[in-house]
Amino acid sequence: MGHMVDDTRAAIDALSREAQVDSSRIYLFGYSMGANLALYTAVLDPRVKGVVSLNGFTPMRTDTAVKGAGGIARNFREHDLLPRMGAFAGREARLPYDYDELIAAIAPRPVYILSPQFDRDATPADVKLAVEQAKKIYRLYNAADNVMLDEPWDYNRLPLGTQDRVIKWMVEKMGGRG
Repeated sequence: MGHMVDDTRAAIDALSREAQVDSSRIYLFGYSMGANLALYTAVLDPRVKGVVSLNGFTPMRTDTAVKGAGGIARNFREHDLLPRMGAFAGREARLPYDYDELIAAIAPRPVYILSPQFDRDATPADVKLAVEQAKKIYRLYNAADNVMLDEPWDYNRLPLGTQDRVIKWMVEKMGGRG
């Protein structure tokens, strides 16, 4: 994960040097692992002005093997993204951070979270709770409307209707300029 965050930050460096790019409006748009990466990068890089995270996560502290979404093992065994997380297998509640804190750390910058009701890799109720917890920090900034949770009655995919909703949200958050 650290290498991918570094690569994403290097891409932001390169974009920021381009004359036709408004570096004050750089958003990260990610799907699945890219959505997860977008959240981590935004936490560590204030040049990221907003995030669109589509089908990107399920909270880790509640992502036990019993839930059927793969558990945290996908982060250290299947993908080797966060190898030290393996120390918390079977003790997920003791993880030092979770997605509610990641999203809150991005505040007050805009974040759009897509969590379809039939995502086999996530627990939608847990995602909703994480977003609600993060929204408490956004409220401290008077920016609760900068967190959007989209929970379509769908499975893990990116149909045109969802794309349209995301684009509309991004245009609104970027000040009406497409």
